Amino acid sequence: SVNPDFELKKNANDFEKKWNFSFCLGAIDGKHIAIKSKAEYGSFYYNYNGFHSVILLAVVDANYNVVYVNVGSCVSPLRKTSWFFTCNREEVPFVFVADDAFRLTSRMLKLYGERSANANKIFNY
Repeated sequence: SVNPDFELKKNANDFEKKWNFSFCLGAIDGKHIAIKSKAEYGSFYYNYNGFHSVILLAVVDANYNVVYVNVGSCVSPLRKTSWFFTCNREEVPFVFVADDAFRLTSRMLKLYGERSANANKIFNY
């Protein structure tokens, strides 16, 4: 079996080499997939967009390879992975990059808004 810490460090090294962005474990995004929910589930799968769905959550590495996938009703399973454990135990904070669908935290970085100044656009690139 592969040491998960080795894979994490490799992901971070690849992001630094390819994108000049240090300590990044991956880019994360999610997508609502519409479903027909059974009546007994009530509003469990009902989302803020007004339809029933499950969430497809994926993380890609610096080379666009999918390295983590979860399909379910919430995104909390990612917090139980070795990635989040590593993020929280390291002295130098490892991070994920995400879009506006995710909450900004010390371990989850997001792009500047659309009306960015030139310096922010360079950062977003």
